[in-house]
Amino acid sequence: MEFVQGKDSFNEMATGILVKLFAGYPSHSEFDYSDWGWNDERSELLRNTLFALRDMGYIQIISSTDMDYAAKLTPLGVSVLTQKAPTSGDTIINVLKSAAGETRSAVIGAVIGWIFGGK
Repeated sequence: MEFVQGKDSFNEMATGILVKLFAGYPSHSEFDYSDWGWNDERSELLRNTLFALRDMGYIQIISSTDMDYAAKLTPLGVSVLTQKAPTSGDTIINVLKSAAGETRSAVIGAVIGWIFGGK
């Protein structure tokens, strides 16, 4: 299963990063710009999303170069992802991993909004 999803929006990028980091936990994961396409907008979105997740305390950036980043989840990040999702009997990480089809964007938007909104 390819865990890195979404390349064109913050919600999709954040979801891809969180799912990939959770899959690799407790180890770090690497995010190479070439995995996201050689595109300045996507590279900037990846960088900004990683920094936003770091600033919120969900991830720790281990290293960075002009080509890639290495990061891992913090205990807070793990705690948030393993909580029950709002209006669901499943954990947040499982909801994010299983979102598919027509409802995918709505589910991701709701869950990411919940995570970043601190609800």
